[in-house]
Amino acid sequence: MLILDYIGIPSESYQQGQSFAHLFKYPEKNHREAIFAEACTPDATPPPFDIAEYDKVNQARADVDGWQWFIDYTTNGRSAMIRKDEWKYCFNSSDAEELYDLANDPIEIKNLAKDHAYIEKKDELKSMLMNWLLVEPSKAGRALSREASLSDNEFSIFP
Repeated sequence: MLILDYIGIPSESYQQGQSFAHLFKYPEKNHREAIFAEACTPDATPPPFDIAEYDKVNQARADVDGWQWFIDYTTNGRSAMIRKDEWKYCFNSSDAEELYDLANDPIEIKNLAKDHAYIEKKDELKSMLMNWLLVEPSKAGRALSREASLSDNEFSIFP
């Protein structure tokens, strides 16, 4: 997005990311509330559904699979992480949760995920991460379908 801003080309709605061009003028401003990342097997991710349909889907799935369906659905085949302020939380679908206080443990040695003193911080970050996992696949799906429909000329910004 930064390069597009710099050369005066507006970004498209299907493009992920935020421009940070304003940070050059206002370096004291924040760019994002949190940073998210994930790694997964592409074929393992579940199909997205519209966020407006969540209550309906949740009730139907919970009746069959129990309340934990959502965690299984959003993390199937995934490892995901959120970094917010000086904290990092990792959810691994096939491994233990991880929580690190990066201000005091920058090389992530002491996993605080099972420490009861940090349960509120872990729950806060986990909630934000699960919400991101629910919303982002549907955005990505729209982006991929839009990208697939573009011609070579539309897809490239160069002549």
